[in-house]
Amino acid sequence: MNNFLKRGSLLLVLCLSMSAFGQNRWKSTVQTYLNENYTELGVTSEDVQSFGITDEVPTKKTGVWHVHIVQQVNGLDVINGVANITIAPNGEVVAVGNRLIAHLNDKLSGSGSAGIAPLGAIQKAKERLALSGQMGTALTPDATGALRFEGGTLSQEDITARLVYWNAGEDVRLAWVVGIYQMDGEHWWQLVLDAQDGQELHRYDWVVRCTFPNHPEEAHVHSHESMSAPAAIAPAAPAVAPASNGAVYNVYPLPIESPSHGSRALLTNPHDTAASPWGWHDTDGMAGAEYTITRGNNVHAYTDTTDNNQPDFEPDGGTALNFDFTLDLNQAPGAYKSAATTNLFYMNNRIHDVMWHYGLDEAGGAFQETNYTGVPGASDEVRAEAQDGGGLNNANFATPPDGSSGRMQMYLWTGQSSGDIVTVHTPATISGTYPAGLANFGPAITTTPVTADLALAYDGVTDSLDVCDSIINPSDLLGKIAVVRRGGCSFVSKVLACQNAGAVGVIVVNNLGAAAGMGGSSASVTIPSVMVASWDGQDIIDALVQGDSVNASLSLPLGFGQDRDGDLDNGIIIHEYAHGISNRMTGGPSASGCLGNEEQMGEGWSDFYGIMMTMDTAFGVNPARRPMGTYAVFESPTTGGGIRPVPYDTNFATNNYTYADRANANISVPHGVGFIWCTMLWDLNWAFIDQYGYDPDLIGGTGGNAMVFRLVTDALTLQPCGPGFVDGRDAILLADQLAYNGANQCLIWEVFARRGLGASADQGSPNSRSDGSAAFDVPLSCQVATEAPTADFEVLVDTTCDGAFDFIDLSFNVPQSWSWDFGDGTTDTLRNPSHTYSATGSYTVKLTVSNDLGVDSLIRTNYVHYIAPTDNPAVAGGSGCSADSIQLTAVGNATPLWYDSSLQLVGTGNVFMAPPSTTTQDYFVRDAIVYPTEYIGPADNSIGGGGYHATTYTGHVNLDASVPLTIKSAWIDADGPGIRVVNVYDSPDALGNIIQTVQLNISQGGIQRVDLNIDIPSPGEYSFGLDQAGLYRNNTGPSYPYEVAGLMTVNAPEAGPDFYYYFYDLEVTRTGCEGDLVQVTATVTDIIDFSYAVNNQTVQFTDASPNATSWSWDFGDGNTSNQQNPSHTYGADGLYTVTLTTDGGTCVKTEQVVIGVVTLEEQDVLSAEVFPNPAVASVTIQLAEPLVSEAELSIYSIDGREWFRTTLERGTSEEELDVRTLANGVYWIRVESNGQELREKLVIQK
Repeated sequence: MNNFLKRGSLLLVLCLSMSAFGQNRWKSTVQTYLNENYTELGVTSEDVQSFGITDEVPTKKTGVWHVHIVQQVNGLDVINGVANITIAPNGEVVAVGNRLIAHLNDKLSGSGSAGIAPLGAIQKAKERLALSGQMGTALTPDATGALRFEGGTLSQEDITARLVYWNAGEDVRLAWVVGIYQMDGEHWWQLVLDAQDGQELHRYDWVVRCTFPNHPEEAHVHSHESMSAPAAIAPAAPAVAPASNGAVYNVYPLPIESPSHGSRALLTNPHDTAASPWGWHDTDGMAGAEYTITRGNNVHAYTDTTDNNQPDFEPDGGTALNFDFTLDLNQAPGAYKSAATTNLFYMNNRIHDVMWHYGLDEAGGAFQETNYTGVPGASDEVRAEAQDGGGLNNANFATPPDGSSGRMQMYLWTGQSSGDIVTVHTPATISGTYPAGLANFGPAITTTPVTADLALAYDGVTDSLDVCDSIINPSDLLGKIAVVRRGGCSFVSKVLACQNAGAVGVIVVNNLGAAAGMGGSSASVTIPSVMVASWDGQDIIDALVQGDSVNASLSLPLGFGQDRDGDLDNGIIIHEYAHGISNRMTGGPSASGCLGNEEQMGEGWSDFYGIMMTMDTAFGVNPARRPMGTYAVFESPTTGGGIRPVPYDTNFATNNYTYADRANANISVPHGVGFIWCTMLWDLNWAFIDQYGYDPDLIGGTGGNAMVFRLVTDALTLQPCGPGFVDGRDAILLADQLAYNGANQCLIWEVFARRGLGASADQGSPNSRSDGSAAFDVPLSCQVATEAPTADFEVLVDTTCDGAFDFIDLSFNVPQSWSWDFGDGTTDTLRNPSHTYSATGSYTVKLTVSNDLGVDSLIRTNYVHYIAPTDNPAVAGGSGCSADSIQLTAVGNATPLWYDSSLQLVGTGNVFMAPPSTTTQDYFVRDAIVYPTEYIGPADNSIGGGGYHATTYTGHVNLDASVPLTIKSAWIDADGPGIRVVNVYDSPDALGNIIQTVQLNISQGGIQRVDLNIDIPSPGEYSFGLDQAGLYRNNTGPSYPYEVAGLMTVNAPEAGPDFYYYFYDLEVTRTGCEGDLVQVTATVTDIIDFSYAVNNQTVQFTDASPNATSWSWDFGDGNTSNQQNPSHTYGADGLYTVTLTTDGGTCVKTEQVVIGVVTLEEQDVLSAEVFPNPAVASVTIQLAEPLVSEAELSIYSIDGREWFRTTLERGTSEEELDVRTLANGVYWIRVESNGQELREKLVIQK
């Protein structure tokens, strides 16, 4: 299935639910498809369980159906949650234009009932638009459920208010859509207002205004066109027409673009018998015209010079329907309003009839008063307003949904006082029209030409062509138009001199600069004269000097000095009508608003239809220079610059614009963006003409131009709502597959690639024209080899611990086949294969590529390395004194990682120096392959505006992993402490399966870095996030994508590219490989370990110090001993500091303890065991005999700090203590009772 499955955010589409009209033929097919493919569509199963069908449109040419759906909540449409699904006649879904909303229910925000009534919403809309009129009375709701009110003095059309849901990225809110058509006709607003408080959420205008600025004349351009009559667009092969009414129209027939391009012709019954079977004046589907004025089923044309949007004049052809009216372009447009309105009527009908065959028929949204087939959507003929008084130098078209009339407003174009007055007929090298300035003296130049050969006038002195002295060649000037230079004397004297020599006219060549008017006065001058630019005049002089016979005319262009009427410019009429075509065919006829995004190409399609329907090969062959709108701006029909940045032309010397220019400052939105799109379509047209030839019959023709006309039109119905350039390109490719079995795929690719919309081009968000990237490549399948290929390749990562490698072909000169040898006895023929080795080692890789012209190979020796860590690295412990670091070693295949007893990483490498310790410590080591840490994403939230975010919407980070990896930590800004639970999904947009859950214990609010330790198991697209986050998120400022090549890319979330959620400055590392943990011991050799027992004044000391070979005791009363386990009797009660120094040969260690001696008459001797020792979480003290009196138990460190104290009750023989709060180290346990003291050493080792 070729499809458009990628979701994209959408500005607005006003979908009108048509379920009341029985649009449910394909509901079960669509539901089944959505249930089976929701994951691929990027939504959840819940998101596609409630939807309405807005349109089901069959197509005549391919037999496919276009089904348009809208998501619903509580029975209300989510007006920008839509999809168009193309279904083959056999029921197979062949394409999806996807703008569905993911996590729809999670995004619901606010109340489920409206807080303001519809009248309140209308009042809010009125205030937002700063309108002053008053609406009328309530009407019956329409078929969509929208409430209707008479427009009154507030709106030209009925005011509508419809309750819907509106998606604003991360919030879906209940909203009113209020429709108001301003009384001046400039805007037909659709305002989306929050149903709770009336705040404006969005607005969209159904009126597309096409400003055509006057284009400055080009400095040095001549016209070389022939004015021969062009071929007409042939009508369809006639069906049996119900009636032939003999209607006659005197108009500029297609493909004539304007009065500049050809002459009027008298047409009889020009209606297409399939599209308009009852003629152009019928509305009831029965024989006989219902109107004799310029009104019928497809259009009502009239003048609206008073700008009240009502007819103030309508030509009447009488019962004979004879619309043959005079036209004098030298008169003001008001003098020929019948002819102009007739031309407007003809063009609207002709466009209707042509487009009817391409899918804009009754089911597809045609503008018709009566749908003869009975399908819904009638009563919407175009209201075409000629010579509209609402503006100048402009035109517009309003496109409401099917069933409501479109409105075309055509304006006048202000006249000029200069123009192409000189026309050179011969020689061909300089023939064409030249701008010239008029003289203030002599007879006026008129539209009746003064034609003669040209001759240079000489006076025989310096600057002899200025004729400021007597002319020396008067015989050469007799009966001719004299050519002289400016300067040296007055214009009048120059002209008089030539007149006296017998000249019939004078052309003065400016000495510097462009053409200009000539001042002066004289009643004696009786011949016409003009001035031309220095560069134009020099061309004429050069031709005469070299002996060429130059013949020319002096005359005013038709309408010179008069305003021009846009109703006679067929190109502009088509352009305006085409806004109705593109708006009704994109998104379905019941939607009007799919072309409001920044990268939409509506102006481009309008130009395309304008230049395609007026295309005439008599004006030249490829490369074809085609300016747009030259008549309206008083320019030469083919060599003028037109109203676009440059003319349309396949020649880059004239038009070198590409997709890369769409965001240039001189490219406006939407006209400039559309200009670039039409540039591509014009190239496509000529590429097809070069391949298949030209056919003037757009309806039934088989030429390349007719094929492109069909592909571009079919693509409108295939592309998603809110399209960008890539969407439009892909739709044309799909249209070719459906219409021509994909026969032209490479031809299409080559055209688009030439203009930067190649296979690797990325449009980014269709809501932005500045976030995409151009590319000039075509798919490899479309490349043609011109020489033998050159092999080249790379591997994504050259060292792995799992044996898996991804190879990338970089060969050039069009390889057509690939043969890989991985060096382990295995091969592959894929272009970019993945391979997993079964054994560790370094491998040599070879790639052989070939095409029809040769073979090439490349060998990379020992290129990839499979290094698996050993499970049992060779280890060696160490020993030393407590004051020294002890060396531990490990040797494996990779990098040893060292951990302490609590498995915290403490070092890397073959050697680890254990820090000084008073006790023997156990460490653990494993062999591992580790990768460097990278940081991805914005460093913090300072990139733009935002705030703390806590809703039911799952804010998320979308990522595309190139390799398995770990996201170790992130920068966050929390609104307060608390637990946050983060879910990790195996799909973008928080969809798919949850593969990991991470609990964040945030202890305080504010900025901080948190550990995530999210494990991404394999390459692919993932996401992670949470709802009710209470974390900062940006709603402006992100610049997607954020990328570390070969590791990971962070892409825009489902809510749109303006949002960045919660987790900044991601600390990421590629997942390594690890062997098993192996224990290694750092032995401390100078540990002092002794205990003592006090009995009255006698103390028994017991030494258990390992590795000691000599002992030195100082009992604190002046007595000493060198015994290992001495007994000492003190002479008096008191506290004594006892010091033991041990010597093990390499380490000398000293330790002190304070003991108390008390003489009692009767007491028990204390003794006890301590276990387990070393201890981790708890320790037990077991006394030899139960206590005969209370005792104090304490734990203190060897530096004398007390960490724990408790009282033991009389009779206690065993006590268990919780030591989880004690850090690793050596402690003393002391028990004191009735003057007796017991001390035992305790080691904590976790």
